[in-house]
Amino acid sequence: MTRRVLRRLLAIVPCAALLVALLSPHTPHLARLLIVVMFGVTLWKPDAGLLAAAGLVPLGAYIAALDGLVEYYRMTEVILLSFLAAWLLRPPDQEPRPHVQGPDLPRYSWTAAWLFSSVDGKFSV
Repeated sequence: MTRRVLRRLLAIVPCAALLVALLSPHTPHLARLLIVVMFGVTLWKPDAGLLAAAGLVPLGAYIAALDGLVEYYRMTEVILLSFLAAWLLRPPDQEPRPHVQGPDLPRYSWTAAWLFSSVDGKFSV
């Protein structure tokens, strides 16, 4: 129960940013199309949304150049935000949690991995 609530709380910021981008009159139609398509694909099948995001993110600047938006609009962030927002909002019955997947790591291992990745991310930027 708390996991579901936490996911919904984490989804507030990306959903609000996408809503502002969709409602803004200055947002290009190509960006609106990408927001809606990525959000829909990720809600439909999260694994397909991940593959679509992984395929489109490296091409974000090229997609923006197709519409002449390179100077002032970042398509990479639009793609990632729409994927993350939809992934955080997906229904809990679609969460992949097979019964027999193999051994699971203890809680202290997960905590150590999260701490290491956050510290590593701060020093690598």
